[in-house]
This record gives sequence, C-alpha cells and structure tokens, in this order.
Amino acid sequence: MPVFLEEYPEIDVRLRLTDRFVDLTTEGLDLAFFFGQPEDSTLRIRKIADCQRVLCAAPDYVQRKGMTQTGADLISGKHECLNLRFPGATEF
Repeated sequence: MPVFLEEYPEIDVRLRLTDRFVDLTTEGLDLAFFFGQPEDSTLRIRKIADCQRVLCAAPDYVQRKGMTQTGADLISGKHECLNLRFPGATEF
C-alpha cells in the first residue's frame, strides 16, 4: 500500500479487514478481496491468486486421533478442527 499511495496520492484508501460476508453495494465499497468461490453475481470478478492452506496437528493429537488421509476425514466428526470462516460460509 505505501508504494501505491506514493504513486497515486490523490486516491483515498481505507482498508477494512473482516471475515464476514460483505455486500459492496449496500456498504458503499469499490473493491473487495475474498477467499472462496463467489456466488453468481453481476459484479466484475477476477481471480488474483490461489491460497494454499496448511493442515497442522500436534504430535500428541496425531497419536490420540490418528493422521488424516483425506479431506473427508476432517469433516467426519472424528477430528477436532479449528476453522477460519465467517457465519454462513459454504466452505467446510
């Protein structure tokens, strides 16, 4: 941002970080970045990058619960997962 603002000082940038759904129209926003597959929309959308995720577990946890073999293992109820997502998110 500092480089962008230095090159374009006439642009006023306000950065808001949130993990909830954002409605650009009703909230008066010009631009938003988000993770996941967007719902059908009349907005102009462009993929910028893939976002890799990392699965981590303590050795003691793996000893007690076992190592996951597939993504389905994580949602089977056998594992205790912490997820970063907003209410109503379509991701597991």
